[in-house]
Amino acid sequence: MLSEGGATSCRTPAPSPLAGAGAETHPRRHERSGRAEEGVPPEWEERVRQALASVTDPCCKDLGLSVVDMGLLEGLRRTEDGLELRVVLTTGWCPFTAYLFDEMRDAVEKAIPEAGRVRVQVDWGKAWTTDRLSPRASKELLFLPPPQSARKGQQFVPPRERAGG
Repeated sequence: MLSEGGATSCRTPAPSPLAGAGAETHPRRHERSGRAEEGVPPEWEERVRQALASVTDPCCKDLGLSVVDMGLLEGLRRTEDGLELRVVLTTGWCPFTAYLFDEMRDAVEKAIPEAGRVRVQVDWGKAWTTDRLSPRASKELLFLPPPQSARKGQQFVPPRERAGG
């Protein structure tokens, strides 16, 4: 699924089955989450995505946003004794990391028992950004625009208020 050299183009990101249900291509989305490396059966990608779609991010539980919606899954790798899930955290200070990793591991082990041991590893080389959010999560979460996009004297009006909602 990756282009030669292991990277995707910023203008033409390749969709991944792990990018989330209904995820559309967006020019700002540099990479779709959940890339599977060689050795991971293609049918496992969809099963992992479905399993992780049932794991709610504890900080977004009230909104029902899963780890797939939040774009936490960076990749999958087959290991000698199982499967490794590489994730990117929204913050390195997340107090729910151990709980979240246990939930992710348990969901994938249940969905793909033949995978063997499932490990969850943080990819510290990647930074989580809002570009990783699914379209649904982007709509549910309210983020201020980047400071450079605000004009002098302009007031930020949340999208829900602009739309009359």
